[in-house]
Amino acid sequence: EVLQGLHLEQLPAYEPAASTPAAGTGSGPEREGQGQADGQARADPEATGAPPDEPPPGYEEAQAQAVGIDLDQRLRRRAEFDRDSGDE
Repeated sequence: EVLQGLHLEQLPAYEPAASTPAAGTGSGPEREGQGQADGQARADPEATGAPPDEPPPGYEEAQAQAVGIDLDQRLRRRAEFDRDSGDE
């Protein structure tokens, strides 16, 4: 069934990101070098190395939306599969 293994009430708990930036975030070495003066002028929470104690604003809403989008995609794929297999 499409909903098997999908727990809408059990969203993943917030976990601070690793200290190393993820690939593809747009904050590569070339970007850091260009904005070094700006980076020194403003306080950057990631530079302190201390992860925040609470999730960022909108985290729970974003997780709920992601679950909804995943459910929609699963239902759409299932409907397309059922439609295609019924034609033959």
